[in-house]
Amino acid sequence: MIQIASNNIFDDLAILHSAGMNSLEAIQTIASLHQEIRVWPTIISRISQGSTLAEALGDCGLISRYEQEVIAVAEFSGRTEQALTWLARAYEKRSRRVSQLKYKLILPFAVLLIGVIVSSILTLIKSPNTSVFPVLGQAIFILASVAILTKIALYFLQKDASNLVANIGSFRHLGLYKHLFEQKVFGALLWNIKSGIDFKTAFIRMSELIDSKVLKKQLVNTSNYCGQGIGVTESIKRAKLPITTEFMQVLNIAEPSGRWQEAVEHYLKHKQEMVDIKIDSAVEWAPRIYYILVVVFVSSILL
Repeated sequence: MIQIASNNIFDDLAILHSAGMNSLEAIQTIASLHQEIRVWPTIISRISQGSTLAEALGDCGLISRYEQEVIAVAEFSGRTEQALTWLARAYEKRSRRVSQLKYKLILPFAVLLIGVIVSSILTLIKSPNTSVFPVLGQAIFILASVAILTKIALYFLQKDASNLVANIGSFRHLGLYKHLFEQKVFGALLWNIKSGIDFKTAFIRMSELIDSKVLKKQLVNTSNYCGQGIGVTESIKRAKLPITTEFMQVLNIAEPSGRWQEAVEHYLKHKQEMVDIKIDSAVEWAPRIYYILVVVFVSSILL
């Protein structure tokens, strides 16, 4: 998937759609403003040949499968502007976290660098006969390892969590995974239902977003149960989808009351805020790991 430097692309697309432009006209306008993205000619060509905006953006790697699904059902129901605005806010949130983490790691990384240099010098002082090259190699290895781990952390912060949901089904029994599953799968499902798509079809569409064979089968089974006239909540129970007990309780109450959409939307919004707080807390804690490493390295030399 292509990394997008700014959420302004989707904000601009939403504005142009709200102004009455069709997808082709909007993309042609955006392409002239964001020339750093080289796939615009391909996207324009695809839309000119009859592809939808979601198909063109997704097939060219500009958005994830999950995001493509949301845009697709929004186009189907005439809610493209709302979906593009939602997508812009999602990119804005991820960009903000990455920027915050980079800013917070500048000083800790500088301290770590000084700590590694000091520990290397102390090692050479304590053992004058020690060759410089092994000590230098160790210092380089430590800094390179930390740099790689930092880059991996930044990479995952930039990625949409739907990639984790789609590919790590083996962790489906963990609480955090269940929360991510609810946010992504039921979030996309909600867009489907709001767009007038029935539950049977919607669950099949959700299965196409998942690579895990076990989860894919569970979603297909849920669709089949719905197709047999079984209630949505009971279908989810029978298929054993990986959701939390709390969410199941919400579904048990919401479906008989006829307020399924409102209840699920409220629950997902509330839990998303909690997940965001946990991620933001992790970003706040990340720099302290560098300081701990400094203490460990220096202490190993002094003791």
